Amino acid sequence: MVDSNSNGANDTLIVNLTINSTKTDFFEVFIDLSEESGTLSNTINRSISSGISNVNLSFNSNLFTKHKYNYSVRVYNASNILVFSEYNIETNTYNRFENGTNINRIMDENIGNNHIRINLTLNVTQDEDTNITVYFNFNNTIISAVKQVSLTSGLQTVSIDFDNETIKSIHYNGNLTLDSVLIGRKLIRPNYATSVYNYEDFAKTSYFRNYSSSGVDANANNLSEFLEINFTLVVKNANTYEIQSEIYDQFNNFVKNLSKSGSLSVGNQTVNVRLNGSDIYATKISGHYVLSFTKLIEDGNVIDKEFEPHTILNLTYTDFERPPLPDLKVIMNVSFNQTTNATNITVEIINIGESPAFNIFLDTFNNETFSITNNTVMLDINQSQNYTFIVSNTSNATLFTAIADFDNLVDESDESNNIVQNTPAQVVSLAIDSITTLHTDGTLKTFEFVILNDGDAAVTNIQWHFDTNDSYIINSTSNISSLAANEKALVYVQYNFSAEGTYNVKANATGLRESTAISASLSSSVSIGDLIIESFDDLNIQGTNVIFEIQAKNNLNENISSINWSVNTNNNDIINSTQQFTLESNKTIFIYANYDYGAGGAFNPSATVTNITYSDTKSASVTTSSAPAITSIPDIGFNEDAYNASLNLSNYASDAEDADADLTWTASNNANVIVIINQTTKIANFTALANWSGSENIKLIVNDTSGLTDNDTILVTVNPINDQPTFNSSNPIANLKWPEDIINNSINLTKHFYDIDGDNLNYTSAGTANITVYINNNTGIVNLTPNANFSGINYIIFTAKDSAGLTASSNNITLNLTPVNDKPVFSGTIPQWKWPEDIVNNSLNLTQYFSDIDGDVLKYNFTRVNNITISINNNTGIVALTPDGNFTGIRYAVFTAVDIENLTVSSNNATLNVTPVNDVPVINSFTPSELIQTIVLGNSLTFNHTSGDIDGDALTYIWKLDLAQKSTELGWTYTPAENELGSHNVTLNVSDGIVNITMQWNITLINQSDIKVYDLTLLNQNSTASVFGFNINNTGSFNMSGINWSLNTGQETISASSLISLEPNESIFVFASYNYTTTGEYIVTASATNKTNMDSETFLIDIPDIEVSNLTVLNESGNKRIFEIIIENTLLINLTNVNWTFDTNNGFVINATNNVILQPSEQLFIYLDYNFTATGTFNLNATARNGTLTDSRNLTVTIT
Repeated sequence: MVDSNSNGANDTLIVNLTINSTKTDFFEVFIDLSEESGTLSNTINRSISSGISNVNLSFNSNLFTKHKYNYSVRVYNASNILVFSEYNIETNTYNRFENGTNINRIMDENIGNNHIRINLTLNVTQDEDTNITVYFNFNNTIISAVKQVSLTSGLQTVSIDFDNETIKSIHYNGNLTLDSVLIGRKLIRPNYATSVYNYEDFAKTSYFRNYSSSGVDANANNLSEFLEINFTLVVKNANTYEIQSEIYDQFNNFVKNLSKSGSLSVGNQTVNVRLNGSDIYATKISGHYVLSFTKLIEDGNVIDKEFEPHTILNLTYTDFERPPLPDLKVIMNVSFNQTTNATNITVEIINIGESPAFNIFLDTFNNETFSITNNTVMLDINQSQNYTFIVSNTSNATLFTAIADFDNLVDESDESNNIVQNTPAQVVSLAIDSITTLHTDGTLKTFEFVILNDGDAAVTNIQWHFDTNDSYIINSTSNISSLAANEKALVYVQYNFSAEGTYNVKANATGLRESTAISASLSSSVSIGDLIIESFDDLNIQGTNVIFEIQAKNNLNENISSINWSVNTNNNDIINSTQQFTLESNKTIFIYANYDYGAGGAFNPSATVTNITYSDTKSASVTTSSAPAITSIPDIGFNEDAYNASLNLSNYASDAEDADADLTWTASNNANVIVIINQTTKIANFTALANWSGSENIKLIVNDTSGLTDNDTILVTVNPINDQPTFNSSNPIANLKWPEDIINNSINLTKHFYDIDGDNLNYTSAGTANITVYINNNTGIVNLTPNANFSGINYIIFTAKDSAGLTASSNNITLNLTPVNDKPVFSGTIPQWKWPEDIVNNSLNLTQYFSDIDGDVLKYNFTRVNNITISINNNTGIVALTPDGNFTGIRYAVFTAVDIENLTVSSNNATLNVTPVNDVPVINSFTPSELIQTIVLGNSLTFNHTSGDIDGDALTYIWKLDLAQKSTELGWTYTPAENELGSHNVTLNVSDGIVNITMQWNITLINQSDIKVYDLTLLNQNSTASVFGFNINNTGSFNMSGINWSLNTGQETISASSLISLEPNESIFVFASYNYTTTGEYIVTASATNKTNMDSETFLIDIPDIEVSNLTVLNESGNKRIFEIIIENTLLINLTNVNWTFDTNNGFVINATNNVILQPSEQLFIYLDYNFTATGTFNLNATARNGTLTDSRNLTVTIT
């Protein structure tokens, strides 16, 4: 420290920095000194040469309240980049310094219950106008009062008043602690306690006095219908008042707000506010509950307010009546189709409760592979939603289940009717499984048929009969007593048919299931005879052409040879076989014959198959038809974009068999002409594509009911008609913006106008002023030539005209001509700039010499010069000229202004003249190098130094012990006497005859002793509240005084309130409590020192909360992963609103569907199944929250 006025007390703290720079550059050096009132900062801007340099920064000791400080150093280069920093550097200990204005005495008094007055007797060291602020502390709450005063050197009393409303607002009765007094920038902590004050004595307006709360259970069902909160008020003025408050839980989760208004008379009044219990239940937020604040409002003004004045104990949401809830009922109908093996399912969800239900999921599944989920956003009271499904590949035994709200997302009054299952019905059934011919002998046949029970239950007393289709039925002579499920019975019958031919035999079976009759039947076709025609018919008829099919069979047990066939067409023609054939026993042959009748009509042809010995004939009937005929259809013509519907096609076609109404018409070969034929009226409507003209040959085709056709081709001519030009409104002409004095030719009108007829368009414009418009009609290019120096906005519309004079107009286009930028202007001459060395000159303002006619913001450059660093603030134009340390001389610089478009102008060559001044001497080195020294009695300490003066001045030296001069030599040895035990200052003063510099050592003379800190432990921990304890021992052989202890919690430091003394080998136990504001791990350090000896001990503490203790992949398959998340409550209290989120980093976040409660040390296991939509590497995050408590864990997975 330096005593600049030589009054024996230091007044300036000088921090001397020795800087080793690798290059010459401009640097900005900051020093931040930690004070009670905040941070005292000082900075210097200067050029520092390459190598070792010294930089001094000073602080006024009038702001100091301590003898020792921590400070930090930051150094920035010319690019504002931090190149050096160091923190928590300790200063020496300074005992004698001018510490500015201090407080000699404090008194407090009650001024008529209107104010509490604090009277401060100050010892003022200098005249000044400043603010004084007094801070009261009570129950961890601070209030303050400020007063602007004029201080005069000497003793002075200042009174500061706290008004009655401020005192009332504290709701406190007792001693107030005057925590601190801020005088200007100096903070003083006097630790003064006032007299006892009761806030109610100062109240002039109404206020809250007390609170109470309880649940109201009117129907005695152990559930409260209401939460009642009682506000006790002291009413000072009869009026209408409003109470407002909000309820939160202990984890700051919002529960409910409340308010009540009413007229109150003077005196003590209790206001009851009731909250609906079902509303609190609906929040699902557990207690305890807290009134976060209360407000008392009169005439729109808040006259009283308290924060967290009351806690509602022993109540949680489950203690209140449940609100009206929905009730989901599921009804399911199941129907099995035995033929298709499919099941029809209808599921109905009905809300039979007392409130709507939201976000309802229905899961329907069977005991096989079917599963489906449906979602309904909302079901109102008595509203229902139906779902219908058809499930294939089922049986009558398939079990189906429907569940509503499986994940319990809907809070219901009754959960029991959310699930329903079907009861598969038993099927009772018989079937004739097959009819088989076992043996044939002429007309004698033996048959087997199988009766099958294809149901689920036994069928009894089964009788059967066999219908031969030959006027004879064979009946069972005795009934089958019983057939179990899937059991078969085989029945054999024999019958001799009366004649040859084909017979449809039929087997029937009838049984009983209890009192219900069950029947089944099956038919089969059999042929009886020798050589027979089983069928004869037309296979295909096309107009008059017929294809016949004959199906012949040998029913004998021997082959039949030499067989011929023939077809009598019933049109005077017979078709005969061209060769004979042989037909093996019980074989069938198909014969096909083609015949053209030549005309339409009805005919009865017959077919014969014979080999002389055996023969059979069968007849059929066929109907043929002739094709329709078209007479010549006339050609059609119409104008472009019109139509022609004059052609009635019925006038030009006829058909021998079909009426005109039964004929259908189609058109083909048309490309641009559109033909629409009304099949009822047969009117043909001819139109063409928009704007098309020309001719096309179009084929018209008529079809009769037999598929026979005829056609005719006509010429359709579309006559051209002139169309109006069009402007493409979907591609309007864009607004234009360009600089003044420039011709713009960016508009091409052919991109915006079009003539469908291909006419050459003529363009005109309208609406411009100050702009000449020229349009090239061949290219559509528009030249816009503005008048000289014109800038501003104009509007223009373009019009296109075709050869027939039809027109179309464009949109209204804005033409914006912007002014052109002008270069900056330099005016006048920058004169010679002259200032002393080691001083930063910032008096040159370039805005006095440079200007821009366009009003542009200018930036400035300069030519670099040796030995002077130039920096310019572009916002103000101020030039900072920083000469190198100790440099004097003349340099020259040119300054240049640059506008926003980089146009420039330069100044004259300005003269920069740095004049010499006397410099303070510099102490280059010193011993001892540590400025705090301890000397054990009986030893001595030698002081020395090397100093220099940049100006070459002769130096003188003075060594002082405290205030006594000891030597004027370069060095000095201090040999202490026994009566000098304690602290002393050794001061070195180096002077060049004009200015001086001082160096000071802090010396402590002791008898040998030592100090020890041990057994630092955590005595108690409850959530974030922790209590620590440790021992301090004097291990020396002498008494030790002035011992100070501190506990660094890892968040802040707790210090001893007073110093202690210890006898040899005496110990003291210290305990301190601290409430951490955030959770995590902290290093805790306990320290003790008497400024000579010091010891400390450290250990690690973990402040627990909610923890995501695990995030892992349990299973992986393709892009699918199953994750496990474990959340743990590591606190000693319940966590009542735990929720979580899982970010897949795949564009999808999974959120918890409800909050859960975790007891201490309880874990919550969460399993998530997620299918990634793409491959790649994903950084997943699982986060758990409970109010303000949070924790997360990350996991990286790769999907290939």
